[in-house]
Amino acid sequence: MQPFSKLSLFIAASVLVHAGVVFWLTYTSNQLAPAVKGVVDVDFIQPISHATEAAAHRHTSPRMAPPRAAQPDEKATEPAEQKPASSFAGDPAAIALATDAFLQNVARLIDRNKVYPRESLRREEEGKVVIGVSLNRDGSVADVKLEQPCPFSALNEAALKTVAAIGRFPEVPLEIPVPLHVHVPLSFRLQRP
Repeated sequence: MQPFSKLSLFIAASVLVHAGVVFWLTYTSNQLAPAVKGVVDVDFIQPISHATEAAAHRHTSPRMAPPRAAQPDEKATEPAEQKPASSFAGDPAAIALATDAFLQNVARLIDRNKVYPRESLRREEEGKVVIGVSLNRDGSVADVKLEQPCPFSALNEAALKTVAAIGRFPEVPLEIPVPLHVHVPLSFRLQRP
């Protein structure tokens, strides 16, 4: 009687090969998948106030000349009714409410598009990045830059890509002066099991 038949050798070799594949897949997946999870928090988005600039522009407009008296041979005409540009022009409360509501929408958009880079998770990199974003009235991005980078380039790039992934933000309400400049702080933190 033969101790091993061809079939039993084939089965033994097949088991060894499959065990090796399972071991290799387990080993490489542990190497590729980070052991920690990352969280990206969108901190308080802060606008750069233009209220003082807007007030300065309003006060520097030329003063209207006093109405002159009508000459005897001229017909007196009523001045044209002047409508304010908007009912909220110069109203700080309306500007503050509109800005808060708008920035909440911006924060939700950024929150949906944020990504923690896999290589940063693998290297266990954490940091806070502040992005400066300037928005036009139609919500298009006029400018984006790193205002406060962190020491890790992958996190800085991820923060910039977050804004780029959005493309166009919602239209900036008329109450808010444009271009609207905002600071977007993104905190990249690790959660260990």
